[in-house]
Amino acid sequence: MQKIIDSYCTKDQTEKGWYLQILARFKYKISKVDSNHTQKSAFKNNSQLLKPKGGINYKKLSYISENRIKRIQAWISSHDNYEELIMAVNGILENLSFGQPYEKFEKALQDLGDAIGFLSQRPDREFKKGADNLWCVSTDEYFMFECKSEVEDSRREITKTETGQMNNHCAWFEQEYKTDKVKRILIIPTKNVSTQGNFTHEVEIMRKGKLKSLRDCVRSFFKEFKDYLLTEVSDSKMQELLFFHKLDVESLKKEYSEKPYQKN
Repeated sequence: MQKIIDSYCTKDQTEKGWYLQILARFKYKISKVDSNHTQKSAFKNNSQLLKPKGGINYKKLSYISENRIKRIQAWISSHDNYEELIMAVNGILENLSFGQPYEKFEKALQDLGDAIGFLSQRPDREFKKGADNLWCVSTDEYFMFECKSEVEDSRREITKTETGQMNNHCAWFEQEYKTDKVKRILIIPTKNVSTQGNFTHEVEIMRKGKLKSLRDCVRSFFKEFKDYLLTEVSDSKMQELLFFHKLDVESLKKEYSEKPYQKN
């Protein structure tokens, strides 16, 4: 089993995790301790698998010196051709819309972060605590998301429970990261906050129109690569396209969310 992992699971971390879980099962009758250590490794590679005994410690996102452009180029180059690239992009964007089950939506948001060159994580899913989604966009700078994709379009206000969840996740972020360089975004169809609820931190809202704008810009950005060899897009061209399609960090801060309206 270890030979299979070493020989054939060098690129796909989720597949590697799946085989490690099988290895953990084989080890269980020999050593429960070794089995649990292996299951921890499996879970770190694929958070959809069984959680190891004793849980797993939260692993902070920290900026890697390799620049954003290189990560985008690597993500693009992982697809064999333009058609495969666009299929992957469309699959992400299809799930990144209101009405989708939260699991699909949050996974799509994580995948989008990876695709546009950020370090991306789902703390609540992977570690059972913290924000729904977290992007590390530069040194000690983050985007934190709370996702409410299953809320009906007809909903008129953000409830006290939802503001409370957002406040708890803001407190979690402060405790783990100890920085105020974070953009806190609640993705929900309404920007009206209930009179019974209040945000304890600066939070902005991404409603249906803003989410559509983000999806449209992402789709337009990747369509630009139709006439390029996917492995030969220069750094300067990539940077130009990010600015043009409003996917640079400053545009992401300003273009796709708005301030909530607090009812009196």
